[in-house]
Amino acid sequence: MRGENVESGHTGHIAVVDSNGKLVYSCGNPYRHTFARSSMKPLQIIPIIEAIVSEKHKFAIGVQWHPENTACAGDVPSKKLFDAFIKACN
Repeated sequence: MRGENVESGHTGHIAVVDSNGKLVYSCGNPYRHTFARSSMKPLQIIPIIEAIVSEKHKFAIGVQWHPENTACAGDVPSKKLFDAFIKACN
């Protein structure tokens, strides 16, 4: 707060998974896409490098979530991505 003005507001989503990646607890939307920026400040000491290159395959894309799971939960961008993958496999 700055005087009577709200300066910023924040919400949170929590997902707890077991060692196999199975969701065991959630609060909020566990399928929400979260991109590493300021929300990851506590983990910035851990190097996060993701890259994908393929000159051999007709379909290759790297994402930071599981579109095969979120597409089934009704997430439209994930469904489009997963549908494109299935189409490329046929």
